[in-house]
Order: sequence, then structure tokens, then C-alpha cells
Amino acid sequence: MSVKEVGKVLKRLKLYAQAVGVEVPRPIINEDGGPSSEVIDFCEKHGASLDYIYTGDVTPLIHAVASKPKEFDETDFRDAHNAVDYHLTTTIGLACALYDIGREADGICNPTDEGMALMGLITTIKERLEAIADLRQSEWDAIIQPRQNAFAE
Repeated sequence: MSVKEVGKVLKRLKLYAQAVGVEVPRPIINEDGGPSSEVIDFCEKHGASLDYIYTGDVTPLIHAVASKPKEFDETDFRDAHNAVDYHLTTTIGLACALYDIGREADGICNPTDEGMALMGLITTIKERLEAIADLRQSEWDAIIQPRQNAFAE
């Protein structure tokens, strides 16, 4: 992998990590030149796609967002919360990927008005998804906190 390719991988990793509010995993490449175990774990935990991170291919992210929602036991709050979190995370990742693609396609130095409008829309979508994720976390905390307090007594 060339230095330029490693730079692109790192840029996509930073973008995705920033979107989900975590640190970029290190190292990004293992000794044989493939994805590091840290990046593989990052992708599994945060819904990122190795294809997007290493090649820029957003197809897996689109499939993840468009796929049938994960099944969950409706009586298990934790299971439902995790299913919603998974879909929020993958959708935020898709918004990041779309932003990245739009920026590269429109030209970083001389963006068009249409390109700037598209980037603004994608940024707004990402921000709203993040707000939904925060609300879901608050809702989860409100459900779990009384249960934890009951067990502590």
C-alpha cells in the first residue's frame, strides 16, 4: 500500500471515528500489509465497513442502512437499544462517506454552489442523526438508572 493510499485510509478512519465519537484505532495496517486487528475490531464495534475504510467503497454502508432492521426481542430493552444504535451508527457512517465522496467529486479547491449545498445537507443529516443517537442514549440512561439503583440498595 502506497503512502498516498495509507493517507486516504487514515482520512476515512478519522472521519468515521469523529462521526461516532471515538479515537482512531492504531495501527491501521498489520505487518503483512492487511487491515490491523484494531481496525477490524473498530469496524465490528462501530458499524464501519472495511471496504469503505480501505478502498472508499460505500456499497456495504448503503446495504447496511437499507437492509432489514436487526431482529430483537421486544421485551429486552438492551437488545432493542443495541439494534437502534447499530442502525444509527451505520447511517451516520454513510453520511460521512457521502460527505467525503461529495467533497472529492466536487473539488476541494473550487467547490460549486450545488456541491456546497449538498455538503450542507449531508452535514445537517449527520448532525440530526447524532442528536437522535444522543436522545436514545438519554432514554436508555433513564430506563437503566432506576434499575441499577434498585439493585444497589
